[in-house]
Amino acid sequence: MKSEWGIEKLENSYQISFVGTGANLIDAATNGLGRVAQLCDITVPEVTIFNFIHLPS
Repeated sequence: MKSEWGIEKLENSYQISFVGTGANLIDAATNGLGRVAQLCDITVPEVTIFNFIHLPS
């Protein structure tokens, strides 16, 4: 497939998962996003801007 798209080299990437905890779904999601941001040394808004996660609409 990479040759069909003219890609010479694929970068290595790995999927990681984060679990957030909280009294409800919003709190748990906020907690999980905070954990991603802390690990990647970015802000929570940057987590969603750079698509580290996919949030359904």
